[in-house]
Amino acid sequence: MSLPLCLSAKTLNVKIYLFEPNMVIGRSNKFFLKFSEKIICYSNKLRNFPKVYANKIIDVIPTKTNLTLSSFSLSIFLNML
Repeated sequence: MSLPLCLSAKTLNVKIYLFEPNMVIGRSNKFFLKFSEKIICYSNKLRNFPKVYANKIIDVIPTKTNLTLSSFSLSIFLNML
């Protein structure tokens, strides 16, 4: 899903912020790590994550406790940049 968006952003020189909701990093997210500013995930213990890019991880805590897709606080995200 992120492949076409990241390709377009790279072509247009737009900053790339990746989101990985799983504990295993996807192939396109792994490829675009070198071009991204940060990667947002729920834990900093992603499986098969390259240690070179460990400084790009922003781990956030989900705000909802049910099984729906959780959102994170924008203010916390902006303060971490």
